[in-house]
Amino acid sequence: MAIGIWAVAAMGIGNMNISPLVKDGATLVTSGPYRLIRHPMYLAVLLVIWPVVIEYFSLLRIAAGIILTIDLIVKMPFEESLLKERFAEYEAYMETTKRLIPLIF
Repeated sequence: MAIGIWAVAAMGIGNMNISPLVKDGATLVTSGPYRLIRHPMYLAVLLVIWPVVIEYFSLLRIAAGIILTIDLIVKMPFEESLLKERFAEYEAYMETTKRLIPLIF
């Protein structure tokens, strides 16, 4: 949860959007957890949901966890394509950060 709170604080409420669409007037944030990875909010969601799935294991929970994980993985490249269109500097930012796990992915 700390990663999620840190990401929200760095992003700022005015920049946030539940959908992957870029808000009008949004600014590119590359500080805070965004200096390490491009999708810290997605990482926070996964770090919260998977321990819950494992601790209270059921087929329904594992299915929900898998669907959520796939959804986030599919949304990442889509969101990045929108950000590249909006911010010329996003491509350079992508070269210096990983998507979800620092130094790995």
